[in-house]
Amino acid sequence: MSFESASRLLRVQDDDYSCGPACLATVFALFNALELDGTYYDEEHYHRVRSMLNPDPDIGTTPQDMLKAAWSLGLPVSGFGSGAAVGHPDKVVIMLGRSWDGVTRASPKTVDHYQVSFLRHGAASTHFDPEPNERGGKDIFTEAVRHMDWTSGFWPDDPEVNTEFAIVFNFSACAFLNALCGEAPKPFMIVPPQYSLVRH
Repeated sequence: MSFESASRLLRVQDDDYSCGPACLATVFALFNALELDGTYYDEEHYHRVRSMLNPDPDIGTTPQDMLKAAWSLGLPVSGFGSGAAVGHPDKVVIMLGRSWDGVTRASPKTVDHYQVSFLRHGAASTHFDPEPNERGGKDIFTEAVRHMDWTSGFWPDDPEVNTEFAIVFNFSACAFLNALCGEAPKPFMIVPPQYSLVRH
């Protein structure tokens, strides 16, 4: 997989409330490219997913709707809920949280936000934020999980469900990460990981 073809798999969101469709479209494109017929990103992927989810301008997309759409797309969901990503460090995961504390963004979000995590190693996570950066481009970060507010506002009174909520997919994105871990031309910013990405 080339850098150019790998970079096309990442889909940024079109507006403030479509991080869910962008993340699910990214996972769908990754699954097709890595596990199925090798088809790379097509803009129709995003529009198909967005039509299925129909995000609400006030709340975005609920986790339950994300799960239903993932099943409808034929994605291999292997876990759903609080702590679902534990024990699956190299599986593709959609994380839900109140975004991050300013380490990767100038101002933290106060609403729920989805991101795609490709790899978790110890206390670190390598993930894609579907919100376009200040250049209108795409960012992949590697950072400590403690820098993330990995809690959701969907279940404010139920910490058993509200913490470290994730949808886990039963495939790995290591080949994708290896295609991106060299020098990345703009508009990408890849933060050097604190551990080696090995080719699988």
